Amino acid sequence: MRSGLSLVEVIVVIAILAILAAVLLPAVQAARESGRRMRCTSNLRQLALAVHQYEAQHGACPPGASANGYSYLTALLPHLEQAPLLSSILAQDTDPIGLPVEFGEIRINAFKCPSDGVSMARPAATNYSGTIGYQTLGRGCEGMFINFSLGWTHGAIRGRCIRFSEVTDGTTQTALVSEILVSDFERGARFRTNWSTAETFDPDAYDAFLQACLDQQYATSSSGAAWGSPRGLLWLQGGGGKTLYTHDFTPNNLSCMNGSDLVYGAYTATSNHPGGVMVAFVDGHTSFVSSTIDRSAWRSMSTRAGQEAGAFLP
Repeated sequence: MRSGLSLVEVIVVIAILAILAAVLLPAVQAARESGRRMRCTSNLRQLALAVHQYEAQHGACPPGASANGYSYLTALLPHLEQAPLLSSILAQDTDPIGLPVEFGEIRINAFKCPSDGVSMARPAATNYSGTIGYQTLGRGCEGMFINFSLGWTHGAIRGRCIRFSEVTDGTTQTALVSEILVSDFERGARFRTNWSTAETFDPDAYDAFLQACLDQQYATSSSGAAWGSPRGLLWLQGGGGKTLYTHDFTPNNLSCMNGSDLVYGAYTATSNHPGGVMVAFVDGHTSFVSSTIDRSAWRSMSTRAGQEAGAFLP
């Protein structure tokens, strides 16, 4: 009478288990990502609703960055059941960098996409960035949030706010907020960093700058940190490349400063969702936008009054 299993039978059982694991694991991972994406979608809808509530109360959207550098997310705190926190921030009478260290550790879950593990590991990080528009190098801001530095440079009121009445392209077709991956300071994480082009271009040399961004050979500093500017590390901090993004490049592409100039840069929507990014539109609905979207359609989506013929229809 035989007892136990032969070596061949053990190998067969192991092979069957390995096959089952190979079949089931992707399905489990896909199910988990589906849940994370649903959470991210819910966060974007919550932010869009908060912008609507802010606009109804103040007559305009929040500034992309306030006069002392706070983000649009900071302005939305009272509409996210965080009014006491905003009062505490304003009582400090300083810019985001000058706040006591404990403010830099405040986690707001509505500001995080669970698909980005780096963001989840950094308490004060955010994955949600407001749109400036595109071709901001020479034309200023045409999106729903104005980068306070650009507005000031071009002679506009610093921290100028956009009213919904200025959206003539249609609120269902105009982007409001999308996603960015948070910096992890690793050289290989190309979509988590605002890289620096080797040359600083004239603001009107728009196409040359964008090509240089794509062609750039990316370096690291002696400390090993990425040569450029981090993204999304502090939800309190406003401005392009921090909590504002552009539609210069299609989703999940590179982001670049113009030389060492953070103001005149191209800052791209990026995410860990396979194949694209989530976008909240001015009317409050959300849509998944593929990384392969036509560039002209992606750009037209970012302007509030561009009157483009090839408008994106979600």
